[in-house]
Amino acid sequence: CADHFGECSLDEIENLRNALHEERITHLFTDTDGIRNPHGLPEDVEHKLLETDLSLQMGLLKDKLATEHMQEESLAYYGSNPYTSTMNLPVLDGTLDEESSEAVMIC
Repeated sequence: CADHFGECSLDEIENLRNALHEERITHLFTDTDGIRNPHGLPEDVEHKLLETDLSLQMGLLKDKLATEHMQEESLAYYGSNPYTSTMNLPVLDGTLDEESSEAVMIC
């Protein structure tokens, strides 16, 4: 999961991260972390880095899913997606004064 972002579901990533976290906390409270880890210090560090990476991936996936949901709701409500970079700009017919024209162009 960690090496292939987006291939695992959010639940799978969360379960894996929680299992690594639980194992790390268990080692911490039983005083078998770090150098005293039965699997060795390199694996202890690797598990901590993997846990951090999975937490980051979970955050990114949650953001992505929230954005997609927001876009779907907007599309259903407005009939278009207001979050896209393509917008129909108003056609200026020359009736606006210079200051108003600048304000419209800035927006």
